[in-house]
Amino acid sequence: MTLANTLEDSSRFLVQDSVKTFTTEWNSAKERWFKGEAIDPVYEGVVRDFVQFDETLIGIFSQVGAFMKGVDQLSKGMTVLSDGVHALLSQKAEQQITSDSCKFKEASNAITRADAPHSAIAKLRRDMNFNILTPMQSHMANNKNLKVSLDIRKRRWVELQTCKKIWEDVQKKNLPTTHSRHIQ
Repeated sequence: MTLANTLEDSSRFLVQDSVKTFTTEWNSAKERWFKGEAIDPVYEGVVRDFVQFDETLIGIFSQVGAFMKGVDQLSKGMTVLSDGVHALLSQKAEQQITSDSCKFKEASNAITRADAPHSAIAKLRRDMNFNILTPMQSHMANNKNLKVSLDIRKRRWVELQTCKKIWEDVQKKNLPTTHSRHIQ
């Protein structure tokens, strides 16, 4: 057997497989359109709830991202405000005002400095990443895998229903075992 014959055989098998897949999909689509499809309400309900949960999870994840951007803007605003207050009031003759402006700047730095490990912003980011974002990303990756599995299950269910229909037709017609539809 030559390489050309092997390639020709493999391409013929690929075409036959593609035709069989297309025929299966077409038959299942016709059956759904014209005869309806038996639906498992429990399974469909679970899938519907899962899809809704996944959409909600994605929405919450984006809202958490927007929240963190808002926190960053608040942090920058507080830093600008404290720097401005300190610059304007630290030169005043009143010692209490100068002292309070320095305390205000220190307090805002304790809150807004992202590079300080004990600042409120750094703690919030760590907690959000550890308790919310990382578990949500894990759930979303798992949900993506589950969606792929559900899609594969659905395709196999359609194939099974189509094969079942073909088998029932063969049984009704009492075709001999050598018939092409019986061998299928």
